[in-house]
Amino acid sequence: MRHQTQQSGQTNVGANVMKKLLLGTVAALALASPALAADMPAPGPVAKGPIMMPAASHWTGCYIGGNVGWGRAKHDYTGVVGGAAGLSEGRTTADGFVAGGQAGCDVQVASYLVIGVQGLVDWANADGDNASPVFPLNVFHTDVRWFATVAGRLGVVVVPSLLIYGKAGYGWVGERNTVTSSGVLSNIANGGSFGGVDAGGGFEWKMNANWSLWVEYDHIFRSNDTLRYGGVGAAPLGTFPEIVKRDFDKVLVGINYRFGGPVVARY
Repeated sequence: MRHQTQQSGQTNVGANVMKKLLLGTVAALALASPALAADMPAPGPVAKGPIMMPAASHWTGCYIGGNVGWGRAKHDYTGVVGGAAGLSEGRTTADGFVAGGQAGCDVQVASYLVIGVQGLVDWANADGDNASPVFPLNVFHTDVRWFATVAGRLGVVVVPSLLIYGKAGYGWVGERNTVTSSGVLSNIANGGSFGGVDAGGGFEWKMNANWSLWVEYDHIFRSNDTLRYGGVGAAPLGTFPEIVKRDFDKVLVGINYRFGGPVVARY
């Protein structure tokens, strides 16, 4: 019995010692943790992947494309000889559909400024008639068959994909001018084409890196010419001169395929 009591006392003493050791260890760790944390190196920055941003639109490059639209030629006639000398013989207005193609190149010289050059050639189906108020049986007829322009462009980038521009250069209009007398062809004029300063403006919108849409109006300014109407057919009037003031307006809608611009990295 006495032996059992001694064993029990020894067991309690051992348990108390173990408890004290555990409590001491926990307290030591608690006190050491801030110091250990201070000695540990700070975590480095977390690497991030590239941010996906759309490529900036750029207008440098060349293009080729097609267009459709409307054209109008205006001719004012003044008689030179005979009973019509010095008198107005009215105006012919020839309207019609036009279609063709264009090509050119642009350079974006600043974030907002684009300069370029363009050539354009269109087929035309524009015609009109005008009966002379001096000799009403004589009818002047104009048939516009083609026109072409070479012009420089100067544009302002409003937003990266939208360009507003003006243009100026030189234009040519090809046409056939005739006179009918009492409904019968009697005279055909020389000078089947005329040229003048071409000026206008429009806007162009880039749908993506390669394709753009554009709309423009421009005017080929008045050319004063003396045309000679030679007599033809069974009832010619005889050759006579006529002063003709001619100009041409056009409104075009087109599409361009663009190529050759700078390569822009995408991130």
